[in-house]
Amino acid sequence: MTNAKAYREAWEKQPIFKGWITKNHADSIASGKGEARCKYCNVPLRAHATDLKKHAKTSSHIRQAESRNRKQQPSLMNHVNPSVKRELKIAEIKMALYVANHSSIKSVDHLGEVLKQLGKGSQLEKVRLHRTKASKLILNVVAPEMLIELIKDIGDQDYSVILDESTDVSTVKYMAYCVRYFSNTCNQFVTDFLGFDEVSSATADNLYKNFREFFSKVGLNLDKLDGKKPPKLVQLSDTRWLAWTNAVTVVLKQWDSLKAFFTKLESSPANKDITARNLGQMYRDESNILYLLFLDTVLKEVTDLNIAFQKANADITKLYTDLRILLLSVARRIFKPIYLKSIPSKTASTAMIHQADIAAVQRAISKANCDFDNSLLPLDSVDFGYKFSMYLTKSTISSENLQTVKVRSRSFMLKLCEELVKRFPDNISVLTNIRYFIPKLCMDQTSNVSVECLPWDLAAQDADRDAIERQWRNLRTMRISEICDNVDENISTIDFWIAVNKIENANDSKQFKDLAAFALRALSLPTSNADVERVFSVMAVIKTKCRNRMLIDMLVSLMRIRIHMRVFKLCCKNYMPTDDMVKRFTSQMYVVSGLIG
Repeated sequence: MTNAKAYREAWEKQPIFKGWITKNHADSIASGKGEARCKYCNVPLRAHATDLKKHAKTSSHIRQAESRNRKQQPSLMNHVNPSVKRELKIAEIKMALYVANHSSIKSVDHLGEVLKQLGKGSQLEKVRLHRTKASKLILNVVAPEMLIELIKDIGDQDYSVILDESTDVSTVKYMAYCVRYFSNTCNQFVTDFLGFDEVSSATADNLYKNFREFFSKVGLNLDKLDGKKPPKLVQLSDTRWLAWTNAVTVVLKQWDSLKAFFTKLESSPANKDITARNLGQMYRDESNILYLLFLDTVLKEVTDLNIAFQKANADITKLYTDLRILLLSVARRIFKPIYLKSIPSKTASTAMIHQADIAAVQRAISKANCDFDNSLLPLDSVDFGYKFSMYLTKSTISSENLQTVKVRSRSFMLKLCEELVKRFPDNISVLTNIRYFIPKLCMDQTSNVSVECLPWDLAAQDADRDAIERQWRNLRTMRISEICDNVDENISTIDFWIAVNKIENANDSKQFKDLAAFALRALSLPTSNADVERVFSVMAVIKTKCRNRMLIDMLVSLMRIRIHMRVFKLCCKNYMPTDDMVKRFTSQMYVVSGLIG
């Protein structure tokens, strides 16, 4: 006679048995091992309520139950509905953006805790963000998606690349890449940061190899790189013109006060400062104020031009014209007119005339200070400026000192001419022909600007020349007012061609598609390396002596976020993370690397 009892399924609903009790397998019941079974401990039990309750109190069962509950406990995010879960992800991404833009990553440890305390009873209480998660969000979520957005925005368009190398605080040498292109998203030209490439060997072959590998990994088509033989970039001046001109102007405005102050200080018996005495002597020397009066005018012209070249969207059609004007203006102050005379043929184009002018200045420079056939004007015939001449009328400077000042001033202008000539690219004719994209010239109904005048060297290899020629003729039948609403004749060249690119015909297709693409491609040429210099300024702010162990991946990610936000005029307060960023926000971000760059 057995003491077996039937298994009751009602036990499975009782709180004390729920979750772990189940009916045993039929073969186990037949062999007399028990009618019930514990799912946690995987042991057979008799179908006696007393036995089941005793088993529930055993240490082994309690230990297994606790372990099972920990494994099956859903995460906090699983209790949240999808919309709230997305909102939490967006909140944490925006916090990571804030940290990337405005502070160190370590500070997010405290920021996250403060927000949790202040946000009790709200969704902020559920935010879980510390330095590890913030780092991975920056490195593997936000920065890669911003790079993807940039590559998509460039698309199949032509673009220009600006690059430069520098060394960071930890003496690692980097090559920085910036890309300039016409953004359909912003409807304007933008220059954005592509990334860094660590330079191990600065040979030409290695730099070229690294360049190609970098662009292959990023995913940009090198065939769309603008310019078969791009013009040399106009370097930022090695001498700090922007600081010099302000310093000279301030000193001149306060000359009398400074002179009186240091003269009095010099004569004081209690003063033993050798610097003060030297300054007192310098302010009493009229040679110095004469030289500064000369510099004041010249430096202002150079500063204005330098500022123009550093603009993000400078009009390339006007920049080199202004550079040529400054060169000829300075050259005519120191060279004999006969050496600056260029005699191009009667059929010479504007580009040929400009090249002849520059060549004439180069010849004059080469013959400066020659014993025979000297191209420089005598000192008494050199134009040193109105302020210089007016001061001489009331000056008591000795003839010897005056001669010294004049020689220094003329040497300065000669050196300035040499440097300005270096700023012109070898293919200046191409840049000169870009001027035919200026609205006033290309829309002038009285002139006969041939399509042959356009800078064809900058056209894409697959450009449809027949279509461009046809569209050029059609465009010249229109007026500027038909293309751009509420604008005057001084509209910038870039804005004009952006408007042309939008014009549609009766078939709702772009009427000047090929011509506008050609113009925008030519106008995308960079005019200076100022943008890439700014990249290194951002790097210096991020990678300091205190953060000199930062790896290149994190450095590039932080820089990409900061520069991308600045270029597109975004802020962490109003930036909305994209759907792709939210999709990337998974546990996989802890184990995968971001994109190259």
